[in-house]
Amino acid sequence: MLVRLVSGLALINCLALAAGNPLLQDDGDEELTFIRDKRSSDVCKYSKGDWSTCNPLTKLETRQDRVRAGSSAADCPQTRTITRNCNKDKSLKPNSFKKGLCVYAKARDVDWSDCQNGVRQKLLKLLSSKPDAGCPNVKVISKKCKNKKAKKDDKSDKNVKKEKKRERKEKKAEKQKRKQEKKENKISEKCDFGNWSEFSACTNNKKSRSRQITRGGDLKICRKEATQIQQC
Repeated sequence: MLVRLVSGLALINCLALAAGNPLLQDDGDEELTFIRDKRSSDVCKYSKGDWSTCNPLTKLETRQDRVRAGSSAADCPQTRTITRNCNKDKSLKPNSFKKGLCVYAKARDVDWSDCQNGVRQKLLKLLSSKPDAGCPNVKVISKKCKNKKAKKDDKSDKNVKKEKKRERKEKKAEKQKRKQEKKENKISEKCDFGNWSEFSACTNNKKSRSRQITRGGDLKICRKEATQIQQC
């Protein structure tokens, strides 16, 4: 019976692979593994390129990323362009470029475009420029689209970690409280004291006071509690 079941599963797997069905895959250990098809039109993975030198007109650096053929859908663009502000390049000195050479609309006043091929853009129109500067009419800012689900999962993970940290802190405080209560109970059972004396003058930024032991003078815990030292 078991042999027939295994043979039947193997036959189904072969038929699925022959039909181009990616939902079944044989891992070679006589065990069938069900996997999801990740090669959809919205899955495009890229290898990062190098940042260009800073463009003094747009004050942007650009990066050309190349598609990962084995990890991306067939219809993904072969390259994508990402930009960043030149001030993120620590090798450049502050105020390296002339101000007012090309003045564009403020990025905060322009909305991001919809995500296309994993990239969002802002198109900033040229407002003014100095004569013969050669400024592009549009300044294009490009960034990767963020995976909202992954961002939500990250936020959820952070909340879980935060909650666990809070619980650990509460448990530690509770443990210290119980320890202190146990200590106080032990002292009250075995020790009796007189009134505290006045604090001494400060020496080495410390002052102390003491009280007489009326019961339990031979116990270390009583002698320890008979003296108190504080910072001045």
